[in-house]
Amino acid sequence: MLEVYRDLEVQGADKSQLSAFVNELTKALPPGWARDRETERAVNRYSGSTEPQFAFRIAPIRGRPAAVLFLMRRNRALKVTNIVPDVGELTRRQYNALVEAFDAICEPIAQRHGLTVHMIP
Repeated sequence: MLEVYRDLEVQGADKSQLSAFVNELTKALPPGWARDRETERAVNRYSGSTEPQFAFRIAPIRGRPAAVLFLMRRNRALKVTNIVPDVGELTRRQYNALVEAFDAICEPIAQRHGLTVHMIP
């Protein structure tokens, strides 16, 4: 079976719901995950997009590579747009494992805010 990159999207009714979600997510991140505001400032300054991007630093733990996960607001959704490792490239399996770990972090917070998380495929 061909392994594909997984996508994750958090859908909501409005931008204020999504902002509240990101604020709670930032406070609830487990050990090894942290909001990377410095990277956010750089990306948002040079992206040319009017929609904000959020960056989450992932520490290397038990074979997991160090990386930054990017989450971009698009209309009424937040979408994982990329995961960039500190060194080299991620395999599809590594990328998907990080998306799945982020999904597990997001799900309970999204439910509390009336948001829906979709992971594809």
